[in-house]
Amino acid sequence: MTAVWNSVVTPGGNPMRIRLCAVVLLVSVALPASGDWRATTPDAQEAVNHPRVAAALAAAMRVDEAILAGDADAFGAMFTADAVVNSPSRTVVTRDDAAQRLRQGLIDYASMERYVEHASLRGDHEVLLMGEEVVTPIGRAPLAGKTVRRRTTELWTDASGEWLLAARQATIYEVSDDGASEVPRSRFLAAKALKDQLYAERDDCPRLMDMFSRDVIFWENGMRMSHAFLSDYCPQLPPTIWEPESSEANRVMLGEKAAYEILVEELVDPDTEGRFMRTTTEIWREIDGAWKITHMNIGLHPLE
Repeated sequence: MTAVWNSVVTPGGNPMRIRLCAVVLLVSVALPASGDWRATTPDAQEAVNHPRVAAALAAAMRVDEAILAGDADAFGAMFTADAVVNSPSRTVVTRDDAAQRLRQGLIDYASMERYVEHASLRGDHEVLLMGEEVVTPIGRAPLAGKTVRRRTTELWTDASGEWLLAARQATIYEVSDDGASEVPRSRFLAAKALKDQLYAERDDCPRLMDMFSRDVIFWENGMRMSHAFLSDYCPQLPPTIWEPESSEANRVMLGEKAAYEILVEELVDPDTEGRFMRTTTEIWREIDGAWKITHMNIGLHPLE
């Protein structure tokens, strides 16, 4: 099945943001096939290197592993005694309630993936994790057989000497039947958003150029440029760019390991007030586990 979705930027350049996976794929850890996590913003990537944040994330993964193993005792042991959960079932439950739901098979997933958008220290003993997760319920669990995306917030504490979950919120915002395409699409969107952010910030050329395959086919206004040329030119990118007055992006999955985007923008030269249309086409492929641009074409044309 080919998946198609759009992003529109309204006049003034304010995006109607796609809420599919928090859109910047930076960190990937080798974990059991059934569960995984990724930091999804530059700030989160930096934060997860802090020993306390890393320890809280390791504890979060133990929770996920207990869920996937159906181990209610290990699951319950990862909560503080007074923990509360604002659950996807739209009720606030206690640690014991949550553990009982796992025993009853009402929490039962074939896979779980965490996308950490924000991670920060709170005081001397707490770590705050925010982002979203993708789960595939099975068995007796609600929405079994579908792919479920949830926005999440978790507060972890080590006040007792070990990292435990003190509070959690999870809100479902998308349920879909095409589970096979959800994770690849999310990973593509994350890589795409990272590339766009690095290009906008223009202060980390090595990371930006790593988003392109070494044999990338890159054309701009009729000129073909190699990866080596792009790498040499990247530090010379000007610090500011024209802000688009309007923008529309069409993104299409071409299977699980390929995708493309066509971006059409209307730009105004702030010096001459001339109006231009810029069309950018990108073809992405997953190469050795990472999404990279293999083809890119940029055209800029004046508007009458």
